[in-house]
Formats: sequence, structure tokens, C-alpha cells
Amino acid sequence: LKKMPASFSEADKARLSAAMRIAIAKKIVPAYQKLARFVKNDYAPQGRTEVGLWALPQGDLRYAYQAKTATTTNLTPEEIHQIGLAEVARLEAEMLKVAQKLGYADVAALREGILKNTALYPKSRQEIVDLYSKYTEQTYSKLPQLFGRLPKAKVEVIATEEWQEMGAYQDPYNYYGHLQEEMKRAIRLVVDTGLHYKKWSRQQVVDFFHAHSGMDEINIQSETDRYIAWPAQALTYKIGQMKISQLRQYARTELGDKFDIRAFHDVVLGGGALPLDVLDKQVKAWVASQKATLAAK
Repeated sequence: LKKMPASFSEADKARLSAAMRIAIAKKIVPAYQKLARFVKNDYAPQGRTEVGLWALPQGDLRYAYQAKTATTTNLTPEEIHQIGLAEVARLEAEMLKVAQKLGYADVAALREGILKNTALYPKSRQEIVDLYSKYTEQTYSKLPQLFGRLPKAKVEVIATEEWQEMGAYQDPYNYYGHLQEEMKRAIRLVVDTGLHYKKWSRQQVVDFFHAHSGMDEINIQSETDRYIAWPAQALTYKIGQMKISQLRQYARTELGDKFDIRAFHDVVLGGGALPLDVLDKQVKAWVASQKATLAAK
């Protein structure tokens, strides 16, 4: 109503404005009110009180199948839950090292310190753009060390988990930020299986996030609703990252000083998005071919 084209006459603006106000008042608002009454009086009372997939008929089997489909592994919900707990513990130990390095007694004190330290926050939009531009240029200069095949255009699709090795996290605060992101993905393994397999309540998920992450309340609530609505999807990130890391260590161990991280990355990325069992076979076949080539020399 406030942004009508300048070419409209004042009479047309007044006529259209009045017509739209009438349509909103007599058509749109009543329709939303009708929907709200239906949800409140008819739909919501028929809903289940438990949020987990386990509460549906054969819900435990459904979730086990969705976990298998999402992760492309045969890991059970219980195994995934335990992997998540172990990763949370590992990452908290690493965070404690960072906290103590920065002079804090524990991770909770570090989180509080970060919230209060205004020097860590950008002062303008341009400062944010400049900072990301600097990091992007630093990263592109090091990509040839990690990948054999590089895109001709600068497409910003960037993995984060292993970038400590190329010196991306020289600042302890930057490294802590990386750990926070990895922690979020580890927490997902715990809370997603908690919700849909171990019969956790929504509040248990929220409490677990508060206990083990520095995420704010809005993000915690949003993430929790996401896991409720999309069972098993959030398992994929951490399970995939851990599998690729395991395969890299396998290749490094088997090939020793002949291991080439660029060739490894080309093998992993070359087939596109693969089920993890197929990726496992592909990487191990590549390792075997590399060993055969080396033996023939």
C-alpha cells in the first residue's frame, strides 16, 4: 500500500488502497482466523503429546530405517548415540585446552568471556565483509596444497572440519569457533537419537544444548524443532565427516610417506555424493592401486 508506482494517479492510489484494505479485512483476516480456530479446536487436540518418532506405530523400526538411510551405514541408533556422547566428551576436552590457554578456568568461563568481550565482535557490516574476504583469499592460496583438481571459477563451497592442519585457526578464538561448530554436529548425534529412539522430551534436548554448547536460545529452539520435524537428517554431517577422516587415516597409514592429500581428496570428491560404504570401497581400491604401482617401481 505504501509503495505503489509513481505513475499511478492519486485517485487510483486511493481507490486501490481502499479496495485492498477491504479485501484484507473481509477476506484475508477472517480466513486466518478460521484456520487458527481449526488448529486450536479440532487439529491440535488430536495430536500426540510425545514428539519422538518412537511414539508412532513401529516408530523404533521407522527411525532405525531412517538413520540407516540418512547415514548410508548400518549403525544402530544406540551406536550413533554413543558415538555422539564420545565426540561431545572429546570436543569438550579440546575446548578446555583452548579455555585454559586463554586464561580461563573452564569452558563455561570462556563462553561468558566471549559474550562480554566486545573486541571480538565486528563494528560494521564492512568489517565483516573485509574479514571474510581476507580469509577467503588466504584459503584460496592454499587450496593447491589440498586438492589436485580445482574449479576454474571461485565457487565458495568450503569444508571446515580439517582446516586446522593448513593453519586456518592460528587464533585460539577462531579455533574455538571451529570446535563450537563441530560440537553442534556431535550434539546432533546425541539429541536426534535421544528424541526419536531413547524417548527424550523436547526439554531434554534443549537442556543438553545448554550444557554442552554456547548456542543462543533462539538457535537452540530452532535446531530442536528441526530435529523433531526431520528425524535422522541431522545425523549425516558428523557421521560423514568421521568416516572421511577414518578413511584418510587408513590411506595415510597404508601409504606412509607416499600419501598425497591432494590425490586422496580427488578420489573422495571425484565420485560425487556416494553412500559411505561405496566411498569406503572406492578409497580402499585407490589405496590398493597406489600400493601396487609403488611395488612395481
